[in-house]
This record gives sequence, structure tokens and C-alpha cells, in this order.
Amino acid sequence: MNAKARILGVANSLLDYLWLKRVSPPDDFPFVLGGKMQRGAVMVVVHAKPMWDAETLPRKLSCLFKGEWSPSDEALQESARRGLRYEIFGEEPDFGPLLGWLALAHHEKEWHLVSLTEGDSKRASALETFSIGTRQQLARVVSNPPLNLQLAVRYPFIGLLLPAMQPKIPVRAIRWYLEIDVAFTFNEIRKSKHALADDIVAYLYELLFLGQKIAVGLLNLVEAAGTTVASKREAEFIHAECNAIMAADGLFAYLKAFIEKTTVLVGLAHGIAGLESKKEHKGRIKALLAGISERTKSLQYFEFMMSLISSESLESLNTYRTGLLHKKGIADLQPHNYVGLKPSELPFGKLFSVLTEQHAANTAVFLYALALLCDELMSREPIEVRASCEADLRKTVTAIMKDAPASFAFMNEWLKSSGDGKVEPH
Repeated sequence: MNAKARILGVANSLLDYLWLKRVSPPDDFPFVLGGKMQRGAVMVVVHAKPMWDAETLPRKLSCLFKGEWSPSDEALQESARRGLRYEIFGEEPDFGPLLGWLALAHHEKEWHLVSLTEGDSKRASALETFSIGTRQQLARVVSNPPLNLQLAVRYPFIGLLLPAMQPKIPVRAIRWYLEIDVAFTFNEIRKSKHALADDIVAYLYELLFLGQKIAVGLLNLVEAAGTTVASKREAEFIHAECNAIMAADGLFAYLKAFIEKTTVLVGLAHGIAGLESKKEHKGRIKALLAGISERTKSLQYFEFMMSLISSESLESLNTYRTGLLHKKGIADLQPHNYVGLKPSELPFGKLFSVLTEQHAANTAVFLYALALLCDELMSREPIEVRASCEADLRKTVTAIMKDAPASFAFMNEWLKSSGDGKVEPH
């Protein structure tokens, strides 16, 4: 280290010492999206020290002379935006910038969550708290292939659904799993007076939690596989391999259950009860199609959803778990494909790829299902309310396009599909 660098280091240390002693700054600044502290509002903590470090020398000296300091609104908002992208929204592959814009528009409104039951409120609070811990676990890990779903790459059509879902089911993030504003959504379901509201809320809650369990399960698999690759060396078999096999086996069960429960949720949204009692998935699909209106069947996202929850898709997933494909030489969850093999020969890469692709497909299906539920909830609103929601959405999307037209060029499709803002009766 040269003399100049040492002098700068000493000077900065002295400025930091005086900052702490003379200014007594807070450790951090809470930042609430939209500026309103409401039930379920997104909040990020912005740490003070990095913002102090970014200040210019003249401003630091001025603040120390006055004995007071606070970051500028611009610096605070920029730090908050970075924090929200890192902790919640993600980047372009996960629709992060779009979801950030939509979340801001959602938070600028005042919510009246007067239709929640005590049970709804308790579930929503628990799930929101659990989500914080889940995000923190997943954000600290970098893997290849990555754990984030990258649905903007896999299923870009989803981007056209996100704005339209805002009035009833605001999507918060689809980075590692699907997150929504839970309390707001539960309230909208209750407000609709849907005859099957209890069941819809119960299945929605279960699916939101199951998505998190799958994401954490994938993280556990990555960590066990990483430990195996790093530690196995010449050993025949180590505990981490067993943990990885168990984690993968449990994930296949979770993924299968996710498809089945999502199918039931779609049925409930359209007044079709009892799908869970069908013993086979094929029977659920048949009953669902029999009860769905032709108008709904004609929707593009309904067609996409059905292609991903077909009996064939579920059967292909189930064979990994039950071992039926072992007769064809596929034994990725059996001991003989691990014992005595070198780390480079283990099938972790293939397993992780299959599981992450299925988790991404399941999350897309879940989002399509929620879009259908949103349609159903919106259809129960008076036509003037639907027209007002349509106008608000057009303003939001137009503002997004004006600010970043290149990044959100695909939103032109939404503006075209929403027509002239007129709403037809259902």
C-alpha cells in the first residue's frame, strides 16, 4: 500500500469516527414502498454506513461541522431500489423491474382490508413472516444452474398477465417461487362472496407455502450435492449423498402434489368442488374440463396451463419418484448410481435440471391459475368498477413504457390486448 492510500485510509477512518461520535447516526433507515405503512406493505431496510461512504468529502465535512446528517431522498430511494431488487423482485429474467413498477403503483393506493377473517389474517401474517426467512436463505446462494426460476426467459407470456392481475391478486415476486400480496388477495376473495371462498383461501395458502418448501428443498439439494462433490474424493459413499437423494425424492413428491392442488384450485375458482376426491389426475382433468365455460377454455393462458398439467406431464414426473423408469435404465435416485462413483460421475446435474424445470413449469401453472381466479373475481364486480380498474392499469402501464420503453417493449402487447378500455359485461 503506497503512502497516498495510507493517508486516505487514515482520513476516512477519522471521518467515520467523527461521524459516529458527533452525528450519532441510526444504523439504518426503514423504507416503505409507496410511503404508506399499510398491512402487507413491502419494506426494506437501508443501511446508513454505505450511504455515508458514498457522500462527497465536502458534504461529509459540512455535516460534521453542523453535527447532523441524513441521506438525500434520491440516495435513499436509489439504495432502497437496489435493496428491493436484491431481496425481493430480482432482475429482468424474473420480471423484477416490471414487478417493482407494479408494486409501486399498488402501494400508492390505500387498501381497506375489512373482509378478512381472523383465520385469514393469521395465515397471511405467518406466510409473510416465513417468506422473509426463505428469501434470506435463497439470496445468499449462487449456483449453476441458478436457483431463480427465470420465467421471463422460459415463459415470457406471463409478463402480459402481471398487470391485469394487479387489482385482485398483486404478484410480488416470481424469483424463486411465486409470492403475492397475501392479505390483499385473501380480502378480495372474501369480498367477492364466492360460495367456495373458504376452500379457495385454504388451497391458495397451501400452494403458496408449498412453493416455498420446494424452493428451500432445491437449496438443500444444491448444498448436499456441493458438499458431496467437495468431500467425497475416494470414499465409496458419504452422508451428503444420502441427504441429496432424500432431498430429491421429497421434491418429486412436492412437485406432483403442487400440480394436483393447483388443478383443484382452478376448479374451485370456477365453482367446481370435489376434484380432490378423484383418485386419478386424469379424472380431475376430465371433471375440470366438463365444468369450465367455453369462454374460459378459449383463453390462451388456460390452454398453456392445460398443456402443463396434462396427465402425461404428471405421469412423467411421477415415474421418477416411483421408480417405474428404472426398468428402462433410469436410476438417478438409486444407490448404485452413487456408491463407488467419482464426484464427476454423479447424476446431480441431471436431477437438478429436471427438478428446476418442473418447479418453473409448476410456478407458471400456478400463475395461470391465479390469472383465471382473478378473472373470476373481477367478473363479480360491477361494470363501472371493472372499467375503473382497466383505466388505472392503462395509466400504470403507459407510465412504465414512458420511463423505460426499451426494457418493457413487450408491454405494448398488453396495451393492444386491452383495447380502448371498454369493459364488456360477463
